[in-house]
Amino acid sequence: MIKTEFFDDEYNSVNEIDAQLILQSIYDDNGNLIKKIEWSPKFKSYSTSNEDARNRIISKNVQDHYLEIIIGVQRAIDLLWRYHGMSDDITQKQQILNTLFIGYERINFALSNFDYDLRHKKRGFDFEL
Repeated sequence: MIKTEFFDDEYNSVNEIDAQLILQSIYDDNGNLIKKIEWSPKFKSYSTSNEDARNRIISKNVQDHYLEIIIGVQRAIDLLWRYHGMSDDITQKQQILNTLFIGYERINFALSNFDYDLRHKKRGFDFEL
C-alpha cells in the first residue's frame, strides 16, 4: 500500500494543488513501513481546458524552452552520428543524414531566436513577463 501526503515548505498539511513537498510512504501487506520517499513537484498541471495549457506554455521563459529543445536535439544528433558510423547500408546512411539535417535546422532556428532576444535586450526591449 502507498500512502501519499501533501505538505507546504514548513511541513503543514495542505491540498495537493498547494503542495510544495510530497511524502509517499510504502507499506507491506502487514502494515510495516518499507520506504519513505519525499519529493517536490516540478510542474503541476491541474487544468482541464486547452486554453489554460496554452497560457502556461506562453508564460514560460522562451529561452528555457529553446534550450530544452537544443539539448534534446543535440543528444539525438550524437546518437545518429554514432549509427551513421556503424552502418554499412548506403540507404540507411542517407536517411540518417536527412534526419541529421533536420536536427541541425532545429538547432539553427532555436539559436536564431536566442540571437533575436539578445539583440532586443541590448536595445532595451525586454519581453519577459
